[in-house]
Formats: sequence, C-alpha cells, structure tokens
Amino acid sequence: AAAHLGRAGDEGIDGRVNQDALGLDQIMVQAKRYAPDRPIDRQAVQAFIGSLAGQGVTKGIFITTSYFNENATEFVRRGSNTKVVLVDGEQLIELMMRHHIGVRVERTVELLELDQNYFDDE
Repeated sequence: AAAHLGRAGDEGIDGRVNQDALGLDQIMVQAKRYAPDRPIDRQAVQAFIGSLAGQGVTKGIFITTSYFNENATEFVRRGSNTKVVLVDGEQLIELMMRHHIGVRVERTVELLELDQNYFDDE
C-alpha cells in the first residue's frame, strides 16, 4: 500500500510505501522535479535523511528528474543506519519504461517463425 503525502509542512516526505499490511515497515519517498541542469546536492539528501529519522523510518527513496551531484552520492555511499536509494532522471525513465508507467505503445512487431513440425506425418 502506498500513500501520497506531499503538501506544505510535509517535512520533505512526498510519499509512503508500506512494506507490510500493518505498515510496520515503511519506505518514505521524496521527489523533486528539477530542470536537467539543476542537481540535487548533499544538503538536500541529508535533510531527507533527517526527515526519515524524525518519522522513525530507516528506508527512503529520493527521486529526481535531474541528477545527484558527487557530494550527494558519496554521502549516501558512505552509509548510515538509514538506507537511501537515489533515483536520478535517467534511472527514472528506465523504470517508467520497464513498468509501463507514463508511456504508451508506439509500435508492436509480430515475429513469425515456421513450425517445423507442421508438415510431419504422424
């Protein structure tokens, strides 16, 4: 189950995904729609991790339409008790295409192969 939370005063949390029916294990999501040339920096990621701690959650996904600068990715790579996955614009497009979200089929190709057994006498 998932919920959209993004609104004023959301402490940087835009969504919540419950990993179990009771919501005991949760993943929080932050999403930033930025221009391709405007990166997410370490301070934004660190603030998100602080928001997770404030919610008592140890897992998060930070999604952006742009990219994360090296300081941000290094900060997450160093690790902490809070596990955060960074999804940049390129990864977001790949995920959308793989899961057919926000895309439409432009062309379908049918590939035929001759059935070698069709003419066998039985």
